[in-house]
Amino acid sequence: MNQLMEDHKTSQETLKTLQDVNIRYIQEYHSSIDVIHKELLQLITLYPQHIKTEDTQFFFPAMDYFISKERDTILQEFFDFDKNIIHEHYSNLI
Repeated sequence: MNQLMEDHKTSQETLKTLQDVNIRYIQEYHSSIDVIHKELLQLITLYPQHIKTEDTQFFFPAMDYFISKERDTILQEFFDFDKNIIHEHYSNLI
């Protein structure tokens, strides 16, 4: 659990740096592209293992604490959220 919390903290810090650097980049400070590249690489490196850890060491073990009806509700809500997230993201960009 501590590692998952640390991963989330690292992700938030990385995304904040990317947001700040993107603003600088938009303002014509093209040298910030190196920082953008570095931060994106950090996320690319972090996320696969983080998601695997969440799935195998947190999410599925935590499901044992719920009764069947609760598990079904949680899984359905996750499915509903997950199937729309990419559409919502790109709709917000338009």
